[in-house]
Amino acid sequence: LQGFYQTKVFPSKENIALLKTDVAKLQKFNTECRPFFARIPEITYTGLQGFKSELVTMISKLNTQANSAGVQLHSNFNYSFQSQVYKLNISPNAMRTMAHQMSEIQQMCTILFGAKINRLEAVQRARTEDDQGPGIADADFVPEPIRVTPMGVIYPYRLTFRCFSSELAGVLDGLIKSPYGFVIKTVEVEAVPLDF
Repeated sequence: LQGFYQTKVFPSKENIALLKTDVAKLQKFNTECRPFFARIPEITYTGLQGFKSELVTMISKLNTQANSAGVQLHSNFNYSFQSQVYKLNISPNAMRTMAHQMSEIQQMCTILFGAKINRLEAVQRARTEDDQGPGIADADFVPEPIRVTPMGVIYPYRLTFRCFSSELAGVLDGLIKSPYGFVIKTVEVEAVPLDF
């Protein structure tokens, strides 16, 4: 008790008032930051057929956007949903998670296509409960799982694409300016040999 009374920071009325001021500043900062972390509109569907219809629609829309922007894609590019396009059964929980992932992938790809990258090589996402077992391509997934934190749910992705420096700057700028609060953890740049 004697050590507590001799500390530099003592719970005096003045220090408690300062702490309340700091808490008010933090709450104000939290409120001001909320608009930068808006929730991405969820893809709505009814049942398995509705989900598959929304998935096919998303792939078609993104392919049209890529074509309009002059972005090259591999043939039958399914934006990490290769197995779901042909799967007959998907659990309700996995559909909910994938519907959220679909909406985020749509937003990210729109930014990529808006920056006019040259080629989209791969989109990888976290696995859902249905993305396990034989016949599931590992190339569609990142090793990190979906994480639940006190601030929200974190869905990890990895986007692999070819572009020049100006397009990369456009992608980063688009992600930073997005109202949906994308967090860029790592940027890996590899030189690609030119084919003559």
